[in-house]
Amino acid sequence: RAARARRSPSPPANPAIGVTTSCTWPVRKAGYIVRAAPHMHLLGKSLKITLNPGTPQARTVLDVPNYDFNNQAAHDNTPWIKVAPGDRLQVSCTYNPKLAQELPALRSLPSARSANQ
Repeated sequence: RAARARRSPSPPANPAIGVTTSCTWPVRKAGYIVRAAPHMHLLGKSLKITLNPGTPQARTVLDVPNYDFNNQAAHDNTPWIKVAPGDRLQVSCTYNPKLAQELPALRSLPSARSANQ
């Protein structure tokens, strides 16, 4: 599924600058979410994982409002979060394409050039 660009409905206290995208994945088997870890490479600014978004049963699995590439620690869920077939997991990420201007290895990428304009 293609991710949709949208603005974050509730920005963190220190808002991330950039573009927020999200994708939603169906849960196919019953189980538990015991741990979650953010991973967005060098341009990531914030990440949030929500179980059953937009429903009365919505629950935040992971919320990292100030993502740091150098601190991608896994976060334990206590208590574990039960999931069942038919549930949905939404991952929302905010990226700052202007960071590519500051990272020598990324300066030649199209996103870095367009962020300069």
